[in-house]
Amino acid sequence: MNGYFLFSDNEVWHREIHADSWSQALRLVREVFGIGGRLRIVSYNGDSKDYRLDGTRYNFTLRRVA
Repeated sequence: MNGYFLFSDNEVWHREIHADSWSQALRLVREVFGIGGRLRIVSYNGDSKDYRLDGTRYNFTLRRVA
């Protein structure tokens, strides 16, 4: 894997995810943090995507770094 992403919830960047694509990074985040359910993209700003877990107030961000 050549790329990596940063994972953040509660506005703290605390996890590096090694993945080659957005979908692969998202899949790894779901596995590592046990996030189940439907996700919605709240905002997309080029190299950063904000997600919300449907039916909850839980939000997180994935940012592509390389």
